[in-house]
Amino acid sequence: SNSIIFAFLAFFWIWTGTVYHLIFFSPVNSAAILFGILFIVQGVIFLVQGACREKIKLRYALNFSGVLGMFFILYALVVYPLVGWIFGHRYPAAPTFGVPCPTTIFTFGVLLFSQHRISLLVILIPFLWSLIGFSAATDLHIPEDTGLVVAGISSALIVLFFKPKAIAKSARSVTVAPGE
Repeated sequence: SNSIIFAFLAFFWIWTGTVYHLIFFSPVNSAAILFGILFIVQGVIFLVQGACREKIKLRYALNFSGVLGMFFILYALVVYPLVGWIFGHRYPAAPTFGVPCPTTIFTFGVLLFSQHRISLLVILIPFLWSLIGFSAATDLHIPEDTGLVVAGISSALIVLFFKPKAIAKSARSVTVAPGE
């Protein structure tokens, strides 16, 4: 299931980088080209680290990290669009899952299910996007994006510093004495 979850995340990050940033948003803001490339890179990171190499093991636990992760997933899928609707953002102009901010919040929720600390490589781009994307909350009057910076900072702290370290697999050689 880890592979499927990370393949799903990889798809959405690559999709968002390509369709939203490069195709849709780059004519409006030239910085979207850089954002698009970063989102595609993040998708590849999820594909390699999570889906192919299975470096990140996920398991829901009824603890602070698991409950917070579930909250961020529900926020991205349910609360985010409801808050947008309350503030007058109507479909198709309303940002929903599949565009950068709710997708990033959802990603933080999933990463909080990790059993061990996560490499900075895996969380760096989503964390940077949480800081950059937060500007939409004020500049573009998208109050639902306030959850982005909360998810980014809290998730980065938890998965980088408060999760237990993974136990390294070591190759042990067994010496067999002659005649045994």
